[in-house]
Amino acid sequence: AREEMLNKLRKQRSLMFQHEIKLKRIKKIKSRTFRKLLKKRKEKNKLSIAELEALDPQAAEQEKAKQEAKRIQERMSLKHKNTSKRVQRLIRLAKNNPAMKGVQ
Repeated sequence: AREEMLNKLRKQRSLMFQHEIKLKRIKKIKSRTFRKLLKKRKEKNKLSIAELEALDPQAAEQEKAKQEAKRIQERMSLKHKNTSKRVQRLIRLAKNNPAMKGVQ
């Protein structure tokens, strides 16, 4: 009985160690394509809103609210908001002209 328990613990420790190594390897990867594929895989595993609606309407409402909040947050903090030619020109002009500092 004791030997079985020790074997079980050894196996559990080994599995945890392997899992940690795998997570460290994944964390080191900085490839955009890898991150995109990982994100797609997670999305695929998630239940869709329609399926969630059928199973649990309250959870579906919470998920909708969460997605809406996430979308709003993304819209508020656009990563590429200074990419249009007009905005880039204004920023360049504002560097040299103190009167244009607040203009954008």
